[in-house]
Amino acid sequence: MAGVFATHTEVDQLLAIAGLEQVADINATPNLVKGFRVQIDDQFNARQMGYQLLDKLPYGYGFRDWFQTHGNLYQAIQLSRNMVGLLIFMIVAIAAFNVISMLMMSVIDKRRDIAILQTLGLSRPDILRLFLIQGAFIGLFGISIGVALGVLGSLWVADLVSWMEWLFGVTFLNTEVYPIDYIPVDLRWSDVLMVAGSALLLNLLATLYPALRASHVVPAEELRYE
Repeated sequence: MAGVFATHTEVDQLLAIAGLEQVADINATPNLVKGFRVQIDDQFNARQMGYQLLDKLPYGYGFRDWFQTHGNLYQAIQLSRNMVGLLIFMIVAIAAFNVISMLMMSVIDKRRDIAILQTLGLSRPDILRLFLIQGAFIGLFGISIGVALGVLGSLWVADLVSWMEWLFGVTFLNTEVYPIDYIPVDLRWSDVLMVAGSALLLNLLATLYPALRASHVVPAEELRYE
């Protein structure tokens, strides 16, 4: 009995699974086991577990863990993750700069309105609070839309790529080139909350300067020609 089992990884290019007797016949080593594989719960404890097993096994044994076989891939993934985090931070920073520009234009256009509000009794802290609330609402609106689109996109991106491969008859990822032939998705709400919180903090900081400028408008200078 034989069949093809696909793991959708590069292992499909070089791994075949068979019974011990069949493998012994192929290698001409009957009744001889040359090694065994151990699966552990904590993959980052693989090397320490390997040394512990060597202490209990006879002399001549060695081990090879996933750090040796796929360690470079793991480091590349970590580097890519850090670069993506930096890219997201830069995008959020640019968005915060746009908030500054928009609020500054609003302050410039409404200087006379701000002066009139001051003459009606609105204090500088009230004006400061007004523009901070306006900036906070702008940030919350944008962050809510961004989080919603990001979460939906992460949930549907794998199906979307599969559909595009079927529609156009092309393969975007191939295990002969890439480690996997699909787009893995691991949605972590802690990362979502961290990005959203960072965006909200930068938005509040971006709102602070225009709000201070608005609160320092002098009514006498703005209304002297009215």
